[in-house]
Amino acid sequence: MTELKSEEDQLAFVQAFRDLIRLRNVLASFTEYDPKDLDLEPQVFEDYKSKYLDIHDKTKAEKPDDGASIIDEVDFELELIQRDEINVAYILALLGEVVAEQDSLDPKVRDASKAKKKMVYDLLGSERHLRSKRDLIEKFIEQHMSALPEGRDVTEAFNDFWNEEKTQAIAEICITEKIDPAAFKAMIEQYHFSGKKPLQGEIVGALQEKPRILERKSVVERIAAKLLRLVATFDEGLGSL
Repeated sequence: MTELKSEEDQLAFVQAFRDLIRLRNVLASFTEYDPKDLDLEPQVFEDYKSKYLDIHDKTKAEKPDDGASIIDEVDFELELIQRDEINVAYILALLGEVVAEQDSLDPKVRDASKAKKKMVYDLLGSERHLRSKRDLIEKFIEQHMSALPEGRDVTEAFNDFWNEEKTQAIAEICITEKIDPAAFKAMIEQYHFSGKKPLQGEIVGALQEKPRILERKSVVERIAAKLLRLVATFDEGLGSL
C-alpha cells in the first residue's frame, strides 16, 4: 500500500475508506451479495482496514497540546467496522492456521497454534451470534478436524460437515412435526427471500396430520420457532465460506 505521508493524504484515505465500508455494509444486507464479485480483493480490504485503524489509533493517542491534527475531528464510525463481525468464516480462517501450524517443529509456532485454537473456543463462548453454532463447530473441531487427510482444505471439509448437519436437522424437524420436507424447505427459502415467517395456513397445509383448531396456534408457533432457530444456526453469521 502506498504510504500516506501527509495528513491531507491520510484524511482523504479515511474519508474514502469510511464511504467504502458504508457501501459494503449496504451491499452485505442483500442475499445476492458475494464479496468475490467485487474488484477489491478481501485481503486488500483487510489491509486497508488495518491502515484505517492504525490512523485512528494514532489520531486518538495522547498528543502534546500543540499536536493538533486535521484528522482530530473526523468521526471514524468504528461501528461500521464492527458490523464486519466475528463470523464462521473468521473462525475457519483461524482453524486453517491451526491445522497448518500444529505439526511444526518450531515450539513457538506450535504455541501460536494452540493459542489460536483457544481463541476459537473463547470466541464461540463470547460472541452472541455464534452461540447457536457453538456445539456444532466444537463437534467439527473435536471429531472431524483432527482426522482431516493431509492437504484437505478446512473450509471445504467444514462445508461438507455443515451441509450434512443441516440436512439432518431439517429431517429431524420434519419427522418430529410430521411436516412435508419439500414444503418445509420451501418455507426456509421463502424466509430467506422475504424475511417473514411463514403464514399459519402455509404451515398447517404442510402438516401430514392437521392439528385440532384449539391446538393449531401452538403447533404453528412451535414449528415457526424451530424454523427461525434452524436459519439462525445454519444460515446466518457465516461470512464468505
